[in-house]
Order: sequence, then structure tokens, then C-alpha cells
Amino acid sequence: MDVRLVFGCAALGAGLAGALALAGGYDYHARSYVIRVPPDFTGDAGLARARSDEALGRALQLAGEGDRDVAWLRGRSRRS
Repeated sequence: MDVRLVFGCAALGAGLAGALALAGGYDYHARSYVIRVPPDFTGDAGLARARSDEALGRALQLAGEGDRDVAWLRGRSRRS
């Protein structure tokens, strides 16, 4: 198989994928909120402190999402 044909098909596929992505017009923002607690707060005590209104509110402020409610973030958080 000719290498030029393979590269031509790959370039055509990439161009079509790019055109479809531009035509979609989706606006998506991924956010990750990582809340760190001091080492002396391990287990349930650390989890309780990290999920407190104060800690979640500060995380939202630092992320530029100060207009969001703390309950919004709490509903989407999980322990990993």
C-alpha cells in the first residue's frame, strides 16, 4: 500500500473530525476541586473538615466559582 495514500486518508479524516468538532459549538469546562487537609486530620475527622461549608466555600472561591452554592459542590463530591 502506498504511504502517500495512508497519510492522505489520515489527513482527510483529521480534517473532517476537526470540522465536525467546530460545527458542534459545545462549551464545556471541566473542573476539579481538590481539598487538602492537614496530616493530623486523617480518616473521618479529615473528611468532615474537607466537606465543611468553610472548606467547600473556599474551594469554590479559589476556582472562580464564588457564585455557586456550597450544596452544589457537596452534591458532586466523593471520597476517593
